[in-house]
Amino acid sequence: IDVLEVSDEAESSWTQEIYDRGGKTIEFAENCTPGYYNGEGNVSPTARQDGFYFGDDPHEFIRILEAWRDSGDLPGMVRA
Repeated sequence: IDVLEVSDEAESSWTQEIYDRGGKTIEFAENCTPGYYNGEGNVSPTARQDGFYFGDDPHEFIRILEAWRDSGDLPGMVRA
């Protein structure tokens, strides 16, 4: 395999996961002093897709990656 790309479905699914998790910080960002991290006070839920993954604990993202790799077939990836 020379090149792998993420499938459209996998990208959409992960983006939705980030939106869903990022919502946990919207209220905080709206009440925070305007600055870089909250768009100078213009908080947008869609801007959260470029942010951090807010899992249930600090190790959740690591477990997600481990399970993905352990599956053996790299679900969500397609040959380009």
